[in-house]
Amino acid sequence: MKKYKKAKKLILLFLLIIGFGCKTRLTEPETEDKYLSISDITNILWTLEACDSVDQQLNIDSYLTFHLVYDTTEFWGDDGCNKYTGIYYIQNDSILLNDFSITCMGCWPTTSFPINFFFNPHKLFIFKDSLQIISDNWVYHLKSDFTKSIEKSGLVNTWQLIFSSDPDYEIISYYQYVTNLILDNNRCFNLNFVSTFENDSTYNYTTGIYGIKNDDSFMFYHRYGGSRRFKARRFRSKILNSTIYNVENDTLTLSNLSDNTIFRFEKLEYD
Repeated sequence: MKKYKKAKKLILLFLLIIGFGCKTRLTEPETEDKYLSISDITNILWTLEACDSVDQQLNIDSYLTFHLVYDTTEFWGDDGCNKYTGIYYIQNDSILLNDFSITCMGCWPTTSFPINFFFNPHKLFIFKDSLQIISDNWVYHLKSDFTKSIEKSGLVNTWQLIFSSDPDYEIISYYQYVTNLILDNNRCFNLNFVSTFENDSTYNYTTGIYGIKNDDSFMFYHRYGGSRRFKARRFRSKILNSTIYNVENDTLTLSNLSDNTIFRFEKLEYD
């Protein structure tokens, strides 16, 4: 057991040394000639799985699930209770914080993971299939389920809702909402509702990322969005909780297994 602990300390020390010694790009320690840019980790949902230093390890199980997404200039996510967002920039070999904000919902008695590592200059690199963040002598290990490529999935397009088995679809029809779902090749989505009802110029939208998980299930992770009508908000949430997708000809079908509802879209833009 003592030999195991000593070996673990040496491995962590090695990770810290190579992490702080990397140059302007993200590198994978195991492959000297493989270089990664920030684009290799953007628009992917990362989940914190472990946190340790040379001589101690934090018990992640005592905290709520922590999610993180990077794009080209910002990072955002949630700590299991509140949503956060920040603007970063790269200076030499470090990620530095330029701006940060977080919602202030009370989540007692649950405990959110402390996010103070964002406030320190930190380094990123890929080790095997995980994202490593090194900050103030701590290593944060994050993994992602967005493992399947979307290039041949048939998802990338603009889709318009034409049918849903959900009861809230009635209000969507009543207010004559045109519901479009834009899925781009960078794994970003925009779900928008535009009312064509007389004297109602309502426009609601939700943005975020999407991906195909290792088990071939589908997932949305949203950042912004809302609706002033409760049923429209609930309808939007059910779409975003869909986990099964099927693309056939010019039709996309999303299925929400939690309440057995389907959402059928037709393609607006053709290849």
